[in-house]
Amino acid sequence: MSEVLYGNGMPTVLHSYTSYLREADFQNNKYEKMNGWRSTGLKVYKTGVVAKTLNKAEVLYEKALERLEEIYSTSNEMEKEELNRWFDREITILNGVDRTHTIDCDGVPRVKGSKSQFALDTGLPKLSIRLKKRENML
Repeated sequence: MSEVLYGNGMPTVLHSYTSYLREADFQNNKYEKMNGWRSTGLKVYKTGVVAKTLNKAEVLYEKALERLEEIYSTSNEMEKEELNRWFDREITILNGVDRTHTIDCDGVPRVKGSKSQFALDTGLPKLSIRLKKRENML
């Protein structure tokens, strides 16, 4: 059943969203590493460098959420249903004040199959290309 639902692959509109998330996760990991080094005294950073890195990560998470909102606002009901299957949590972009997404690494919805440590569902719901070839050969 998962091959029927996810056999066509991730929708192309989500590729830009995942690229924003990758950049934001990179900046967030950079901030966490810098903050850890600073707190243990292994490195000394100039004033504000660590805070700038955190702000840059938050800006990138915000851009990712804006892109997701743009994707949802331009799609019809059938496309929204397909997009909802690809996320690890319920999308509340269009709920206005009641949205549950935040601009940090834990509050941003992730695409299923993401290798991020913050994803709620990391299992890819389809076979990889290598496994598909193997199944076809069998």
